[in-house]
Amino acid sequence: MRFDVAGLPANKQKEIRATLERRAKELGYRLDPTAAVTFIASADTTGKKVNETFSIGNRSVTGTYMARYARLKIVKNGDVLWQAVGCNHPGLIEMFPYGVDAKEYIGRFGAPEYTLFENRALPEMIRAGGGATRPLGESTLAASGLR
Repeated sequence: MRFDVAGLPANKQKEIRATLERRAKELGYRLDPTAAVTFIASADTTGKKVNETFSIGNRSVTGTYMARYARLKIVKNGDVLWQAVGCNHPGLIEMFPYGVDAKEYIGRFGAPEYTLFENRALPEMIRAGGGATRPLGESTLAASGLR
């Protein structure tokens, strides 16, 4: 298993690489800079425009933000075996700070959710790519022996 954090801002690369390496080791993965399986961590530099409407008393307020995602993929030979994303979206219910314009407040959302790399559950097993039907490391006990 190897790690590619080049798609992250330079000031986050070292910390997130260390976090992912620690978490992978805790799950029993073996780190190997030449491995075919790669954890790829990245963050969007541009976003997708999102409009959110909230009811405030008897009126509705629509605000806009740019949704940019933190992304984590596990890739083998170009095939994405697993992926997760995280973005700081507003919740279904928001408490708007007193004295802050609602549209401006909604516009504060949309940053990549970097806690994804620390908190999102990682797969404990990775399936082999290329149409394989058995996970990596799986064995079958048959009358002829272990396969």
